[in-house]
Amino acid sequence: MLGAAIVSLFSFWEVYIDPNAFPRSVILRTIASGLLVSSLVLFINPKNEAHFTNYLLLLSVISICFITVSYCSSERIMPYLVSALAYYCVSVLVLAPFMSIRRMIAVYSTTWISVNVILLTYGELAIYGEAWYSINVHLLPLMLFSAAGCFRLRQAALQQFSLYEQLLSQASLDGLTRTLNRQSFSEVAEKRWFSSLPDVCVAMIDIDDFKRLNDTYGHLAGDNAIRHVANLIMDTTRKTDLVCRWGGEEFVILIAGLDARGAHSLSQRVCKKIANTPFIYKDNPISLTVSIGFAAYQDQPDLVELINEADIALYRAKHNGKNQLQAANN
Repeated sequence: MLGAAIVSLFSFWEVYIDPNAFPRSVILRTIASGLLVSSLVLFINPKNEAHFTNYLLLLSVISICFITVSYCSSERIMPYLVSALAYYCVSVLVLAPFMSIRRMIAVYSTTWISVNVILLTYGELAIYGEAWYSINVHLLPLMLFSAAGCFRLRQAALQQFSLYEQLLSQASLDGLTRTLNRQSFSEVAEKRWFSSLPDVCVAMIDIDDFKRLNDTYGHLAGDNAIRHVANLIMDTTRKTDLVCRWGGEEFVILIAGLDARGAHSLSQRVCKKIANTPFIYKDNPISLTVSIGFAAYQDQPDLVELINEADIALYRAKHNGKNQLQAANN
């Protein structure tokens, strides 16, 4: 977009200020800037960033070809062409964060070859001639410095993106279990709730006799037990299921895209998996069990009500002897 703005302003300057402007050159440069502007109009919210970037880069190369042709039609080709190419090289820097090394090489190589083909065809320059050498002596350093700038900007962008991902992970995941924390779960689950109805189910999980485990082995063992249970839950559930540490030794699973029978079966597998996989602490196997409250969507007004029904079913599972799953409304 920066390149389009620069080319458009330059064309405006030629038409209204420069008395020696070349009408045909102005038209071609206007087409060039129009191509770049069209990318903004047509792809304001692109669904595929990679395709959008490729499209924009292609338009950039086509635009600079139009500009080159426009200057080949004027009598003062060299100074204007070099300045236009300088604008182009600077404008490409805007795309640097989205350009891989392969893209950079492709874009700059294609541009250099295209410009030279146009110069030899329309500019009537002799290859290895003085004018050809002069233009390339200016063009190649500009492109090399611009490419180096693109590479450095991409490195900086990747570093910033990595830092952003780390901060986002810290803000959205529970520090002990690496499952979603309660706030992030609520935000993501609300969207999943509306997009997956009616196939939405919730399983509320609580580790049985957790206080006795803490009193017997200590809080460090308790933390390791919570992490152990979280890992088993994530290993048993699907990647599309949302697993959240609800608080203390409690977890919530949002199961979307499965009917009630399939989600109930998955929750049962979680219960059995934990009961059949001892927790090892200081070389001592410790048996853990969980109680699970299960609720399936049945015209509940919102996700909060569905979770509340699963919570009530969980208390019933605790009261009926633990190490079991109880479904709501049963």
